[in-house]
Amino acid sequence: MINLLYFQQNRTFGLTERYLFDLARRVDRCKYDVHLVYPEVPEMKPFERLGSHGVCLHHLPAELLTTNVFRLIPRLLSLFREVKPDLIHFNDPAVAGLIAGRLYRHVASIMTHHTPELNRQ
Repeated sequence: MINLLYFQQNRTFGLTERYLFDLARRVDRCKYDVHLVYPEVPEMKPFERLGSHGVCLHHLPAELLTTNVFRLIPRLLSLFREVKPDLIHFNDPAVAGLIAGRLYRHVASIMTHHTPELNRQ
């Protein structure tokens, strides 16, 4: 069985999060144990329904996401050591998550970028 961890750092539930919800709900449970880590904020409550679909849910305290990224890395590294994912799917860039994934070393990572770039002019 492959341990698959979906990683969501954004604090709002929009189309990208709906996409992630559908991925986590529909992945083949004969091949994958599915985990989802996301911020513990009221806007992300829809993810709680995934628990009834066999997804193991892990919450990130909201205050960690608004602080220095270096405070979040040890927490994520600890979570990765607990879950022991074989693959982490980062949904949009998540600097702390990507660094913690590299430090964990026992995992393949993929990042899908859904958020359009801002006009920087």
